[in-house]
Amino acid sequence: MVATEVPLRLGGAFLPEENARRLSVFRYIETVLLRTMAARIATVPELDVKIELARQVAFGAERADALWKRTAQLLWPEDRDVRLNPAVVELMRSLEEGAPGSAGLLGGLGLVASSLARAYQEHAAATDPISDAPTVRLLRTLEADSRALGDWAGARSTALATGGAEAFVWSLEAGFVAAGETWTAPPEPAGEGISLRSELERSPERNSVTTVARDERFRDLGPTETPPPEPLETPQGRLAYLLRTLNFELFAAELMGRNLYEYGPSLPWQFTLDMARQCWDEARHAEIMIKRIEATGVPWRPGDPGFAPYPLDNGPWQDIYPGGLFDRLVAMNRGIEGLSLDTHVFRSDTFAALGDDVAAATHLYIVADEAPHVGFGTRWLRYLLLAEEQPRQADLALIPFFPVMGQRFAPQSGEDDPAGFRAAEEQAWERIAERRLERVEREGRTDFAAAGGAPPPGPSVLGVRRRDAVNRLARRLAGFTTEEIEAAVTAAGGKVLAE
Repeated sequence: MVATEVPLRLGGAFLPEENARRLSVFRYIETVLLRTMAARIATVPELDVKIELARQVAFGAERADALWKRTAQLLWPEDRDVRLNPAVVELMRSLEEGAPGSAGLLGGLGLVASSLARAYQEHAAATDPISDAPTVRLLRTLEADSRALGDWAGARSTALATGGAEAFVWSLEAGFVAAGETWTAPPEPAGEGISLRSELERSPERNSVTTVARDERFRDLGPTETPPPEPLETPQGRLAYLLRTLNFELFAAELMGRNLYEYGPSLPWQFTLDMARQCWDEARHAEIMIKRIEATGVPWRPGDPGFAPYPLDNGPWQDIYPGGLFDRLVAMNRGIEGLSLDTHVFRSDTFAALGDDVAAATHLYIVADEAPHVGFGTRWLRYLLLAEEQPRQADLALIPFFPVMGQRFAPQSGEDDPAGFRAAEEQAWERIAERRLERVEREGRTDFAAAGGAPPPGPSVLGVRRRDAVNRLARRLAGFTTEEIEAAVTAAGGKVLAE
């Protein structure tokens, strides 16, 4: 037995029911925190903040999920509601909806996360370390995680501090005082307060982000410009490839964050877990690109001698995002991410031939991440299409996705109507193509995606026309059907790798 300074107190301060009620309140706070961070990935310009928010979304989802599971273990029925202190709800809504700029957001996150860490510590100290050891062990992990978030957010907010941000944090502190400086105290009188369930099911405004924010490392691509060439054998070409890929990794994290924020309240909880995990994966991919950019030795930070901002085409956000969840999952998860299963293997081989073994290896790890991302798209597209007529979709929505289970989520012959699935997917690509055409005409651009004629439905609508050898293994594990894989092989001229 590991020695502990905490005296053994059989029974503790809370019986299981009260313990579960308090843990439910913690789950509410963690859920609002992760949704707030997910929503803002797209709108904060600072590169390090954007990446860290995407990572913390996943960590927050893990904390909320662990709290939910523990309340169930304490025999708290899933359909039992909790009444929240109105002051706590007002505080969390203010953080979600009113944080001014990056500094205000981070200052608010720092305040809430740090106070939450203290609340976890206090709750664990009042809990029986024998009878309720699972809760104590969980809370110690959550405390450390929340404290790390609070320390980072608070310090980064200070570095960015503005008068408006400071005033906002002070208002949140006043709100916490109004809540009695406690998150979990029941409202007075007992039975009053705001429904936890109604708060977590409250849907925010959708399709409200017109473009993604970038810092001064980047600039918008001019109407008459084309993206820079990307010969990997030259430092400038490698930099262009890495910066474009970095932008797309950020784009994916931003899109999944908005998916989580806008649609998570109305979909099964596993959707939030899937989108949160993808946010983290894309953040890590962005970090990989940054490390490889730094290795090129080419100036890429403002102030470096010879620095020039990289021209970005962020038009695809306006082509994909306004279409809602279905179009986003088709374009990013099934389209761009699906193509990456092949393309990144090709890139890995190219980097290896150039002697860059680090870039070669990291691109293969990216492929391993992309397979479940494709699966996330397939499973939730099926859910959106079939949930009303197939009750079993609700059961499938409870299953965590792993690549080896990909075929379980692929469109099945018979009841799932693969032809209907393909038709719905093609219609989504047609909508995306229409929005893109309207945009480029409005902006006076030449659509390089349409060079050589109108592209067929698929990623080529966005200008992605690579036909690398098909990673048959990854596509199968990701949940593409046999027919879809063979169609990709045909388009690639029969080239196949990784059977």
